[in-house]
Amino acid sequence: MKARSLARGTVQLTSYRAAEFLSGSGTQIGAAYTLNGVGAALIDETPNEILAPAVDETILIVSLSARPEQHADLLGKKFQRPFPVNSMIVIPAGLATWWSAPKVSMRQLHIHIQPAFLEKIQEARLADLDRPRFGHEDPALTEISRAIEVALSAYQGTGLELYIEHLLLAYALRTFSGSPTASRRTSGGLAPWAQNACIEYMHENLSRQVLLSDLAAIAGLSPHHFGRMFKQNTGTSPHAFMIGARMDKARQLLSDTTIPILDLADAVGYSAPSTFARLFKLHVGMSPLEYRRIHRPRTFGKSTSEKE
Repeated sequence: MKARSLARGTVQLTSYRAAEFLSGSGTQIGAAYTLNGVGAALIDETPNEILAPAVDETILIVSLSARPEQHADLLGKKFQRPFPVNSMIVIPAGLATWWSAPKVSMRQLHIHIQPAFLEKIQEARLADLDRPRFGHEDPALTEISRAIEVALSAYQGTGLELYIEHLLLAYALRTFSGSPTASRRTSGGLAPWAQNACIEYMHENLSRQVLLSDLAAIAGLSPHHFGRMFKQNTGTSPHAFMIGARMDKARQLLSDTTIPILDLADAVGYSAPSTFARLFKLHVGMSPLEYRRIHRPRTFGKSTSEKE
């Protein structure tokens, strides 16, 4: 049978490039995110047969829709069983697999975890990294995976990197340690110097991509512990704090400058102006244009170049 390549997709992770599509139209990659040793993608998979060689990534496949019949070969053991919605397959790094789904298309969430990412969270006592699993279900994982699906779908131009990184970390921890957060408590929060340095970094980079791993490195902590300790200090997550800082800066720019709203959105980290406008209204209670009309000093006059 002739191998087939991917139909199309914005991001192709290692295993997709290596996989051999033996029949069917292959896999279409939708919204995807890959950075700092972890990747996630929304996948629409048609009926097919796939040979997936061993790669250095641990792969989690989460069913977002049901498939009544899934064929697989894991460690030489062939089986055929349903793949219900909200269940998960764990494919350890270094394991070659074979899959066949002859009848039904399926929507999936794929999470690819590289060794570098696992090293960052090794203190979480991760277990069963080398054990393949099929059909594993967990209500807590279902909640996290649905949040990842929504975040990925809305990712482009939204400044959601911190949030997606947090969700992927939580999913990995829940899968391999049994807890979406750390199993042990950390007394106290961030040291004052660490909190101040991280907040200063956020404010200095409102227009850029800010990652959980960047902030954790500044504080000298793992991303996992940093997120909890930051919230303990500030009462909010790093992602929520960053959104608040961006909205505060947007209010200041709307009041004190005549910068067009299209450019203003980009200045506070949102390359998609529609997303900025939606978030601004959610947080402030009015659109950016309405806010500017109310709060901008009259000496600026009225700009005809503004677009909401």
